[in-house]
Amino acid sequence: MLSGQSWNPSNHFIMSEGMAAYFKAALEDGDPMLVAAARDDIARTQGITQISGEAGLGC
Repeated sequence: MLSGQSWNPSNHFIMSEGMAAYFKAALEDGDPMLVAAARDDIARTQGITQISGEAGLGC
C-alpha cells in the first residue's frame, strides 16, 4: 500500500549532471507541462542546496 507521499525527483539529484539529464529528457519529450515541472524541481533542489550550505549542513 502506498504511504500517500508523492515522489519528489529533487530528492534524487546527487550531482548537477543528474539535473541536466533530467531536464534534457523533459525537453526531448516536448511536453511543456513536463518541461515546466522539471524546471521547478531543479529550482527547488538548487534552493534547498543553497540554504543547506548557508546553514552549514551542505555536503
